[in-house]
Amino acid sequence: MTTRIMKGNDLITVYAKDNCQMCRATEQFLTKHGLTFDSKDITVDTEWQDILPEAKMAPIVVTPNDAWFGFRFDLLKGLLTND
Repeated sequence: MTTRIMKGNDLITVYAKDNCQMCRATEQFLTKHGLTFDSKDITVDTEWQDILPEAKMAPIVVTPNDAWFGFRFDLLKGLLTND
């Protein structure tokens, strides 16, 4: 059984843009696994540039302990645990 490990005030932020398949895939993964996230428009909300200035593509994903760009199934899966 897959369960969430992000709890309480843990917040995932996804900086995405329109018509971005990797952004949609990331948000769908989070939704499917019951992880709460805040979705922000990468072109309007630019605070991600201070967090991950080396980002070259969307989405930018920020968790309490990590940040990355692009669709990273390995890192998304790392937010889950199997019981």
